[in-house]
Amino acid sequence: MWRPLLIDLVERPEHTHRIVSKMAEYYESLNEQLEQLGLFEMDPLQIHCTSALNSTLPGEYDGGPVKRSQIWGRGMA
Repeated sequence: MWRPLLIDLVERPEHTHRIVSKMAEYYESLNEQLEQLGLFEMDPLQIHCTSALNSTLPGEYDGGPVKRSQIWGRGMA
């Protein structure tokens, strides 16, 4: 399974770039919607990949909905 993916990186880089760009657009849109719906939490469940409020990021928490700029996001390799 991995071999075709790695070959695509070399032989079809534009194809791989389109896939990764589409994934990035999806996650950006998802997080924007979560923020608009007020679904980010100050104290989420203690799961290693859950976004959480972080006081060292820009923007003071004012008691309102938690914003994307105030949380650690999830990352992908």
